[in-house]
Amino acid sequence: MRGKARSRNDEVDVEVDVGGQVTGLRLDDSAMEMHPDDLAALIRETIRTAVQGASRAAVAVTDDAYGDGSAVSKHLAGELDTRRDSIR
Repeated sequence: MRGKARSRNDEVDVEVDVGGQVTGLRLDDSAMEMHPDDLAALIRETIRTAVQGASRAAVAVTDDAYGDGSAVSKHLAGELDTRRDSIR
């Protein structure tokens, strides 16, 4: 399960797995013109967005397997939300 996200102005393009591990990262040339702290914050924000997409896809799979809103899906959603929220 993978999630992909791109920053608003296309400076950062990221792919993550459902656990939040970065599996792909692309920085546009315009990213190199950003202040390092701003770029770091943008990368983290883009990673969180990608993780959210991967999480939604994983929960959709468990919903299909166990039924919408099942205990398994709710547990998985909670675990994945915690992981996403831990990205600082």
